[in-house]
Amino acid sequence: MPASSRQTTARRRRRTPRAPPQNHVKTHQHKLLDAKIAETQELARSFKTKLLKKKENEVIDQEFKDLDKPIDEEELEQIMSGVIEPPKASPQLLPLSEKDKQLKLFDSPARGIDINQQMLIKIGDSVQNIMNKDNLKWDVVIDDLYRNKDGFKGLTKTDVYQFLCQIPNNTKLPEQTISQLEQMLKDVSIGLTKEASIMMNFYANNAQISQMETMYHTLIAGGQPPAENILTLMIKGYVNAKDLKKVNEMLVEMQKQQYQPGLKTYTNILQLCVKLQAVKQGEQVFQMMKFHSLQTKPDILAYNNMIQLQVKNKDAYKAVDYYEELSDVGLTPNTYTFNALALACSKDKNFILKGWNYIEEISKRHLEPNLVTFQVMLRLAASDGDLELARALALKIDEILAENLSNQNLQESERIKKETLNYLMIAYRDFKPDHVPQSVLSKEISIIRRNTLRLADFTGLHQTIVNDSVIAKKRENLPPFLPLRNLYSQRQIVSEAHAIWNYSIIKTPGCLNRANLITFLRVLVDQGASKREFLQSFDQFTYANEEISKPAFTSLLNQGTIVESSKDSEVQIMSTVETTEPATTTLPPVLRIVKERFGQKLERETQLYRTLLSAGKRYKDLEMCETAWVERGQYRNTEAFKSLPRHVQEKKNFEFAKEMVLSMTDLNELELAVKTVSSTRTLFPWNFYLLNPLYQKLKDNGFTELCQDISFICNTAPRKNYKN
Repeated sequence: MPASSRQTTARRRRRTPRAPPQNHVKTHQHKLLDAKIAETQELARSFKTKLLKKKENEVIDQEFKDLDKPIDEEELEQIMSGVIEPPKASPQLLPLSEKDKQLKLFDSPARGIDINQQMLIKIGDSVQNIMNKDNLKWDVVIDDLYRNKDGFKGLTKTDVYQFLCQIPNNTKLPEQTISQLEQMLKDVSIGLTKEASIMMNFYANNAQISQMETMYHTLIAGGQPPAENILTLMIKGYVNAKDLKKVNEMLVEMQKQQYQPGLKTYTNILQLCVKLQAVKQGEQVFQMMKFHSLQTKPDILAYNNMIQLQVKNKDAYKAVDYYEELSDVGLTPNTYTFNALALACSKDKNFILKGWNYIEEISKRHLEPNLVTFQVMLRLAASDGDLELARALALKIDEILAENLSNQNLQESERIKKETLNYLMIAYRDFKPDHVPQSVLSKEISIIRRNTLRLADFTGLHQTIVNDSVIAKKRENLPPFLPLRNLYSQRQIVSEAHAIWNYSIIKTPGCLNRANLITFLRVLVDQGASKREFLQSFDQFTYANEEISKPAFTSLLNQGTIVESSKDSEVQIMSTVETTEPATTTLPPVLRIVKERFGQKLERETQLYRTLLSAGKRYKDLEMCETAWVERGQYRNTEAFKSLPRHVQEKKNFEFAKEMVLSMTDLNELELAVKTVSSTRTLFPWNFYLLNPLYQKLKDNGFTELCQDISFICNTAPRKNYKN
């Protein structure tokens, strides 16, 4: 064997034996430890079982011993109170929400409300009323300070001023709360200027003009000119009080003091001009905004206000001009802009298609349509005589209102329902079977129309079995439309109009107003309802002024013009409808209430007498026309008419005289028509445009001299303007 091999073998023999693996040692130790733990746990369980058994035996023995003892009344009362009202749990054992309610020390106002420690201690538990930023109850906090915590006593003026500054500027506090603040500020004076800036804001929000003006005069009594913020608050108060004259006076004062109104102030004034339909003043304010400074440069809200102002002025051309101008200056229109533009176009039949184009812009720009969008679309459809689309939109609007029933302003909801009813009735009134709506003529707009029609499920309204309770409840708040996608005959229109009308005035009594009633009556006249139907409805929903002892309309009824039905007064809708589609045999639930007669009526006045007169002309019934003439003559002698301003009386007399002449002309009572015109030739501004139908009939019947009389009257009649 070589020497190197022997050396290697020797080294191998001298190596230290290998130690056992560490993990093996640890595993062995763990096993021993686990065994000890298991043994200890077993001993503990055994001991616990013996202990519980011993206690149980002791309790049982004690219960048997206590059976012979008299009952302690106080102890019994404590036991029963513990059963009825269990002791409160420790805060550590409560759920998180309950625990939070217990830990009042950690309550703090909503983020953004900075109240120092002294004021927080004073407010105490009432701080919970200003913890939710979406539901701040400052009036509750102030009321608690006033009634329970000695107001602002013990606080520094800095504490009080900082607290009052946390109340947002647009907060509308109840007048009682403002009065409480006035009392508490007597204990801690924060200075007249600071107090005025705080309190005048609250006065302005509530339009408490007397208090606001008193504080204003107190400020300027010392000879110091009013500060800019004080004049701004004065303008804010007068805007809320809708006093445009006073607003202008404050603007003049600001110019005198070389102050510049801010963008928000100008915007508030513009909104007031919109409410008051003060077109001229609104345009002046808008021009001031554009040219005074960059800070007051009109934004999209200002342009939207100007478009809305032109909507109320029924000037679609100017509304479109403002839209083009805002695009030129680089502003981005929003849904409100296009809603207002489409609304302006709905008031002019020449702009109907352009109005639909603006609705299309909402889709093109990926904007979100809202409830107002559907309302404007309804106006466009009604103005265009598109009954199919108008019904679908009216149903959609009612569905939106029904879905948000718990979250809506009831007054706003009633306003929407009244408006929806009015435009639906206009669509019924103006329906013509051969009419082609303008929305069908454009490919893009026809897509919008088709998609809107798909939203309406008229058949679903009449399903008797509905598994979804939410859907069933919602349908109870929807009008009783016929289960037809479209109406095809006058009988269907009259039947549905009757049902919708009765349902609406019962569910929403405010729907029974003069404009809606006249439109409903015109539906009956223009869509071929019988004379009896019209007169029954006229009698059901109107009454003569109480000063008219013997109304002429009563005589008309007593002469047998109306034969009262002895049948049930419920509107029998489905039995009288001519349909081209299968009709359901059951009425929707809401129609069951229609048979309950609703006693509310409206007093007859000039507009309703004109409607009766027009109906007489339509039915070729001279007696109906004479009834309208006579009773309206009686109405002119009532205090209700005499109390109207003189120019209003003249305007209403002229409107009725025009309708009289047209009805006489249509009924071929030509000589009577000429006498009516001749007897009023010095009172009313007759012109050839108004009297042309009468002139042509006179000419066709050979009344040459009477034609000359009409020409003479037109040339010599006074020139008056009854627009305002």
